[in-house]
Amino acid sequence: MLALARDPKYSDVANVRLGPFGDYVFLLSPGSVRNVTVDQAEAAFPRRFSVDLFETLGLNRGIVYAQGSLHKEQKKRCVPSFENVNSMRSFLSAIQEESVITSQAWRSRCDAVGGSTRLDVYDEARRLTLAVVLRVTFGVGDFAKAEELSFVIGEYLTKIVATANELPPLWRINPALSSNYSAVAGENGLLARLRSLVLAIIAERRAAGAEKTGAADLLGVLIDSDASDDAILYTLFDLIIAGSDTTASTVTALLFLLHRPGAEEYLAEALQEASSIPRNADGTLQVSLDDCAPGGSLAFLTRCARETLRLYPPVPFIGRDSVAEAEVLGYGPRGCLGTRLGITETVVAAAVLLRDFDFEFDRKGDPLRVKYDLTLNLE
Repeated sequence: MLALARDPKYSDVANVRLGPFGDYVFLLSPGSVRNVTVDQAEAAFPRRFSVDLFETLGLNRGIVYAQGSLHKEQKKRCVPSFENVNSMRSFLSAIQEESVITSQAWRSRCDAVGGSTRLDVYDEARRLTLAVVLRVTFGVGDFAKAEELSFVIGEYLTKIVATANELPPLWRINPALSSNYSAVAGENGLLARLRSLVLAIIAERRAAGAEKTGAADLLGVLIDSDASDDAILYTLFDLIIAGSDTTASTVTALLFLLHRPGAEEYLAEALQEASSIPRNADGTLQVSLDDCAPGGSLAFLTRCARETLRLYPPVPFIGRDSVAEAEVLGYGPRGCLGTRLGITETVVAAAVLLRDFDFEFDRKGDPLRVKYDLTLNLE
């Protein structure tokens, strides 16, 4: 798609025929994207393009892949959790605390081997962002099976992406041929285990007694909205994927880009900004949500995070199915609810890690290697 955008033969729209897979139209300008996702969204392009694997597994009922009125209903339920001041403060606390936990774990590893160590920053960022997702969506601090939930979610994310990327798609030819699909959908597989754990959390929270929980985490907000257990289940499934891998790739890409040859001036400014923030006794930074906004104390790192998102968008494609003939000319109703949360998480995590460690990347002189699965992944 990037090659099409750079090719002078194409302007706003490129038609690509993929034989048995159908005809696809790539929109290459902000104007054409707006025309499809906003101007003609209801009349000609009401359906989001859905991964057929998700439909087969019944995962097309969550907030990401649900269609029409169901999507609007789910989005309405979730909005308070991403706009309520108390919820956002709770999210910030989770981000700060988990960033410090990651920093402390790295420090222990460094101390154990004499001051420095090798690690995979992308894998580490995935652990960090998954821990944050668990807290801000489930509020699982006191859940007896929190560690099992974290493990199952991590395995589920790995296997569901691997299944979606199979060429040829073995799961579609014969599910028994795909070990990835079997791991996800088989009897007592990851999907069944995840469903059981999430339903157990929902039941535990409902059994707490209060008619309205008043909780700041997303699960509490959904329970207070009187949503059914199934509606909550599928919404949380989607947000686990949307909220962990996407932010992990952004955190990693930001740290990598700041350490490229020629970026020394930017790295120095980011370090100066991060180091100027006072710390609390527990190691967390004394920052508010406003500090991760234009004019805030972390304004430069916030601009770096936004530029990283521009260069390496974690979800670069927006698919629509056409249901009527339409002439395409040139933020839609499916804008990402978690944008503010993701940017805040990226900025705070980067600030903590930059001030606590010196990084030396193996491939710092090379371009950032990426591939696109369900979301952007780093290589």
